[in-house]
Formats: sequence, C-alpha cells, structure tokens
Amino acid sequence: MSGWPPGGEALHVEPLPVLRAGDVLPRPSLNVLGVDPGSTTGLCLLGDGPHMAFSCNYAAAVPLAMWLIEVCGGPEHVHCVGEAFAPGRGAGARQQGAAVTRALITQLDGMATWRWRTASEVKPWATDKRLAVAGLLELTSKMRDARDAARHALFSACRDLGQPDPLSSKQAWSRADVAESFKEWLGPS
Repeated sequence: MSGWPPGGEALHVEPLPVLRAGDVLPRPSLNVLGVDPGSTTGLCLLGDGPHMAFSCNYAAAVPLAMWLIEVCGGPEHVHCVGEAFAPGRGAGARQQGAAVTRALITQLDGMATWRWRTASEVKPWATDKRLAVAGLLELTSKMRDARDAARHALFSACRDLGQPDPLSSKQAWSRADVAESFKEWLGPS
C-alpha cells in the first residue's frame, strides 16, 4: 500500500509501543502532528516513517501528544497543527465538551507552537479521496477524530510546508525529492 509522503507506509499502532532507556528511534525527516481536540481526541503523526493515528479520551491526549513530540526529537522537529475551537450556538458550544476542547487547546499550546485552523477551512480540501490517495483513510478507519486530525496534518504539510498535493498529477512523487524538501523545512540537524 502506498502512503503519504509517497513511499511511506501507513500503520495503526495499538497499544503504544514501550520505550526503554537506551532505545534509539530513527528521526523522520518530516513530522507533522495533527490534532482534533475534544472529549474524544484524535491525533495523527505523519512522517517519513510509518504514520500513526490514535483516538483517545481527553485525559490521555496531552501525555500522548507530548510522547509523540518527544519521539520525533522535540518541538523543533514537529510541525504541530490542529482544529481550532469554533464558538457558536450549536449544542456542542453549550455543553461540557466545549470547555474540555478549550482547556485541551490551552494545554497543547503550552507544549509547542501550534497552528490552529477551523474545520471549515480544512475539510473542503482534505477530502476522503485525498486521504485515501495519501494512505490515511485506511489508517484512520473507525477513528473519526483521528481522521479529522489526519485532515489537518495533510492540509498543513501541503499548504504550509509546500509538499505536493496527493491528487496532483503535475508533481513527481519521488521519495528522495520529498525527503529533501522536508529536510530543508527542518533546517540543520
């Protein structure tokens, strides 16, 4: 199965791998962590290695995000993006879930620099078709919130970091070219 970036493999990891003192993890050349915050939070990590998707409760979201950021080498090696809280008059804006979402965003903002976008900005572009071509639709099957996190991560990788649109026929999907452009984004190691 092809993944995104091209040549990457999609992987659903459950349960979390155990890290032991002295473990050496390869650092991908690009890491984008997408988050869909809420009572049930979705997280999706895109990188040059296997992609990971998670769906967890609010209490586990911050420790899991911290772990993912550390596994990638720290906040300077991860482009963190997520779905912004959109206040409104709907039922969700009046329930306890709204307070949970706002609190979670505040906690995540304290860990790294985040770019928050509304769902209405991301979802029209980050369609299921794009996710499927990128190998993220299958990865996030049965995890609606993780799928929304994947939408934000893919959108940001393409729009913010200049990575090729998975649906573009004009762009060559060379793994070497993609990895090189990701290295440029990261700067010197």
